[in-house]
Amino acid sequence: MTTQPDPDTIPWSIAISIYGDEKVMETNLAKSPSLAPASQVLVQPGFDKVVTAYNDALDKCQSDVLVFAHPDVYLPSPWAGQLQTALHWLQENDPDWAVLGLFGCDSRGSGVGFTYSVGLGRFVGTPLAYPVPARTVDEFVFVVRKSSGLRFDENLPGPQSQLCAPDICLQAERQGMSVYIIPAFALHNSNGWSILPLKFWKPYLFVRKKWVSELPVRLPYAHITKWCTPLLKNTARSWLKYRKSGYRTNSRVADVEAHYTRLRESTAAAFSGAGFGIASELVAGRNPSDASNQP
Repeated sequence: MTTQPDPDTIPWSIAISIYGDEKVMETNLAKSPSLAPASQVLVQPGFDKVVTAYNDALDKCQSDVLVFAHPDVYLPSPWAGQLQTALHWLQENDPDWAVLGLFGCDSRGSGVGFTYSVGLGRFVGTPLAYPVPARTVDEFVFVVRKSSGLRFDENLPGPQSQLCAPDICLQAERQGMSVYIIPAFALHNSNGWSILPLKFWKPYLFVRKKWVSELPVRLPYAHITKWCTPLLKNTARSWLKYRKSGYRTNSRVADVEAHYTRLRESTAAAFSGAGFGIASELVAGRNPSDASNQP
């Protein structure tokens, strides 16, 4: 007997760019229960740049909603339902949205969203009740509406195409389209950064020059300004901290499923179902809105 698809389900696909980290994907994203409801899973190996792989995925995608995810992300069982709930809310309230994220910065530069970063070793952000407007989103998981016509800038330097998500958010802003952070919890099994790596600076300076008329632009992990002063100061402080104390950030956990289960058991109410009912009191007192060091 063939199960008929739910007519109320909004189809969505997911794209993953693989640039030499197949093992990372196998032990993280590939284990995600929420991959099963996707209409397509577009694994994109062999591209010299992530943005090139992402544009190719936009061309191949058969659904209007395309999720982009890093290989080191884990999407637990409730995630797909949370995405559906957000998409239905947007269908009623802002059907011409362009970009969605799980964590980002609003127009005031404040961090919004809720996730868990292994690199930081803590929850980041505050649970949301509904999608909220944002200006930029983090690259670890974000969504583009294909019919928006947005494309990734293949001039962005570096194979990992860092800052591609903020760049496409600024494209959306320029064209008068909306960006939102949605209530959909994912675990980012990232390696933390003690200091922003040199490879980050090329895309940073590229975006700074491209969007000079829109500065300042706040990202979850950096502040793009005309004179780069906040980022230079933060880098200097991080370097001194590293030199004085030998500070090290956290590394990826080997068993992401077990790590998620431990988090879920220790904060059970925070993972109550697939809707928007994530209990905000569970992150009270953790200074969750401080996203200045988000990896």
